[in-house]
This record gives sequence, C-alpha cells and structure tokens, in this order.
Amino acid sequence: MQIKYIGKDGDNSYLLCGEKTAAAECMKKENAEFHISRIKENLAGAELDYIILNSVSPYNAGTVSALTEQFKGAKIVASAAGIKNLREMLNRDFDYILAKDNDVLDLGGCSLLFKILPNLPWTDSMASYCPEEKTLFCGSIFNAENGYYEKYILPFSDYAQNASKRLSELEINAVLPAFGDKINDISPFLKLYGKPAERSDSAAVFYASLFGNTREMAETVCGVLNKRGIRTRLFDVYASGEAELKKAMDTCAGFAVGTNTVNRNADRKIWSLISSIDMISGKHKPYIIFGSCGWSGEGIYCAEKLLRSLGMRQSAKPAAARFTMSDTERAELCAAAEKLADDILNQLGGK
Repeated sequence: MQIKYIGKDGDNSYLLCGEKTAAAECMKKENAEFHISRIKENLAGAELDYIILNSVSPYNAGTVSALTEQFKGAKIVASAAGIKNLREMLNRDFDYILAKDNDVLDLGGCSLLFKILPNLPWTDSMASYCPEEKTLFCGSIFNAENGYYEKYILPFSDYAQNASKRLSELEINAVLPAFGDKINDISPFLKLYGKPAERSDSAAVFYASLFGNTREMAETVCGVLNKRGIRTRLFDVYASGEAELKKAMDTCAGFAVGTNTVNRNADRKIWSLISSIDMISGKHKPYIIFGSCGWSGEGIYCAEKLLRSLGMRQSAKPAAARFTMSDTERAELCAAAEKLADDILNQLGGK
C-alpha cells in the first residue's frame, strides 16, 4: 500500500492506495479546492472509495462536504458519534460506514483497524491503524505541539489512560495526526497519556482586589484552610498567568474565589477564571465566593450565579464585606471557609 501526503502547512490529509482508496483526515474548509485537486492528482483517474474521519469537528471535517459532492461514490467512515455530528453539519443524506470498536476495513492488500477513543479531545474521536504499514492515523488524539496534552487532553485524563493502554498493544512506527508534524516515536506520548491525573489534596484561593480589602479576605480564607491541614495556595489573578491559574483550578480539591465589584459586575479576570473551569473533572468541587465592595457589591453575586449555573458545589453562602472587614464580616468569612474545609476533607475521605 502507498500512503501519500495530500495536505499542506500542517493541515494534514493522507491518501491510502490499496486495491481501494481512502482519504484519511479532511482539511479545513478553506482548503477544499486544494484538497480536491490533490486527491485527483494522486488518484490518477481512480475512484475515491472512502473518506476516513477520525473526528468530526468543524476543523477535522472542514472539507468533507466538498469531497462528498466531488467524489459521489465515496463512503464516509466515522464513529457513531461522528456520524451523528456529521448529519447535523451537512443537513443532507450521505453514504457512510459506521466504524465500531475493533472493526476492520479491508482496502485490498492493506487494512484499517478502528479504535474508538472518545473525548480525546472530541466526543467522537477514534484512531485508524494500518497494521501492514504499522501506521496510526490519529485525528486530534496526538499532536507534537508543546502544551497540547495540558491544554486539550489533561481534562480527559481517564480517557487518555484508556487510550494509552489500548494503543500500547499495537506495533506503531509512525503516527500521522490531523494537524502538525508526523510523530515517529509514540512511546513518550503513550507514557504521558498513561499517567494518572494529578489528584491534589490542596485548595486554591483566587482573588482580584483593587484596594487590598479582597486580598485581606483571601488571606483570611487561606489561614482557615491551612489550620485545618489543607495545603492552600493563594493566587492574585492579575499577577498569575492564565496557564498557572488553570492548572491550579484543574488540580485543586476545592477553591475559593474573591472578587471586587466593577460597574456592578464581577472583575473581568474572575469571569475568565471561572470560564476556564473543566466541567468534566471539576463539576463537583466545593467552593465559596467572597469579596469586598464599597457600594452595591453585585460582583460577588454575579460570580455566584455563574458557578451555580454550572452545577458547582457551593459550600456556603457568599461572604461580603463593605470596604474593610468588620469583626462580624470576618467571622462570617471564617465560618464559610470552615464549611469549605469540611467539604474538601469529606471529599478526600476524612477530617
């Protein structure tokens, strides 16, 4: 069998030529004309029999509509979730083969073995393995870009471990992704994907503070949690990088968020922090909200509403202070922090 590269500039597609032909991976929509011309050029008058979609995201399946119009006899091969998504993208009928786990597609002289590997990072992800060439077509499951695992795969670490275990059973000499460079050695990726996710016993306290009052509240929360034996890190959202904040949020066992109020709203950096929460692994994390305000104080309650709408687990009602904390306000904040500590320790299995 021949494997011909028919992509460009890291937007990858591959033509598999046995007795039958298959295009593995589509390209971005804007590359449709180029993609069609490359397939025609390399087919040299032969028919295209299959279009293999290892994921059906708008990026991964960008040229599929144009390809099915141009190569009317070609059947799309994708996972059940992929076929479902593609129906919503194309809004028309199309010929397809449903790829089930461990199914084999015979191309005549070579074959493709399908491994259904969802949520890496798309719900419909699968990988296609050619045993004759010892080559894995992986869609978006693997990528050589620095930070790819942390950004896209880490939230789905349980699925990554499963993929590592299953793909380790195959003899793989080359990995051909939908985007980026060819991977010649899969072993470091399998090792990385096979690592259990970091399950922290620590807490994180995030805050935005204009005049230092919300910072003082954040330090008070830290003090309560540390006294309860919970290792707690404090993050000024304006002094910390986005990657650092996201990692702390993803790996903590529970968290507290402190915001000032700006124009009757929560601080923009607090909105950004909350929007970064991984709702796959973080949905049931306990949290509290607090903050100092000078006038109306809506920011605290705006942040609370968003977290509650996400289904997060609120340990106590918001703790608010007018400018500098009074003794009463400090006591209310400490009580909220104690409840957060209770929930974190109960989640970890004991006090």
